[in-house]
Amino acid sequence: MGPEVILFFFAFLSLGSFVLTIWAIVDIIQKPFKKKNDKILWAVVVLAIGLIGPIVYFFNRKNLYLDNDHREYLPDLEDEWGEPQRQPRYNESDDYV
Repeated sequence: MGPEVILFFFAFLSLGSFVLTIWAIVDIIQKPFKKKNDKILWAVVVLAIGLIGPIVYFFNRKNLYLDNDHREYLPDLEDEWGEPQRQPRYNESDDYV
């Protein structure tokens, strides 16, 4: 094995670690956690530990998420009742100032 192979191996390992870390951080930002401070804690763990941090996070992430996602989403496009809320037009006669 020449030095080129060793250099290629470490470059590949570094790039893989970087991609895995970015992927874990994006996942941490997007998903709702059970505890609010867990997001910050796991972001620090993923960023501080390098290659091992994202791997540990990906094995434990299902236990950290909320059971039911309570975030509000837009209704389906096919939903006939899913119209956006509209404010009534401004009427000068309703001005009580």
